[in-house]
Amino acid sequence: MLTLKNLVLGYKSQVLNKKEINLTVPKNGFIGVIGKNGAGKSTLLKTIAGILPPVKGDVLFDGQNIATFSVEQRSRLFSFVFANLPNQLPLRVSEILALNPNHIQLNIEEAISTFELEPLLNKNFNTLSDGQKQRVILAKAFAQNTPILLLDEPETHLDISQNLKNFQILKSISKQKLVICASHDLHNILKFSDYLWLISTQGILAGETGEFLNQNVIQSHFELPEAFIQNHL
Repeated sequence: MLTLKNLVLGYKSQVLNKKEINLTVPKNGFIGVIGKNGAGKSTLLKTIAGILPPVKGDVLFDGQNIATFSVEQRSRLFSFVFANLPNQLPLRVSEILALNPNHIQLNIEEAISTFELEPLLNKNFNTLSDGQKQRVILAKAFAQNTPILLLDEPETHLDISQNLKNFQILKSISKQKLVICASHDLHNILKFSDYLWLISTQGILAGETGEFLNQNVIQSHFELPEAFIQNHL
């Protein structure tokens, strides 16, 4: 069980949320993290993963502070997909999927099947399109076989059809794992997420996706036309 306790995000020179974040997170499901640019979506994911230390408070897993976990322990707990693709990775796709610096048990065959990578396995990563590269990186994270998958704008570099397909895959994955996805793609986040975290300078407003839609919280926060929300009810 993941718990955020008295959490304040940011850096030494900049605090991102005025109100402390306190959340107990379900063991599985799809959580969409939304908010305006600069609100701290990426910072939140990196703090949860232990990449960035919190300004204040703790991230706990089964009651233990992840700040005390080794890199290997965290790699068994979190898979992280960053917003930016690697610039140069002169390896075949099959070699990337097999990379295992922390010697954890990988689930490569299922990752290949889930993300339909068979035609790409012998291709050099650097020769792929950005959309294909993103699929490989998502598959690599899935192959890590962790209980928590953290995604920072996974829609980047993808066309509409591939983006939809990836969200469908992530939704399926979330039945067994916890998927926390920060995204600007409100359409697919509202369609596929079970829960929403709306992050702002005031902290996080959390709840079931349907509750947000019925209470017009998203419409008000993003100043959206009513028709946008009505299409998702």
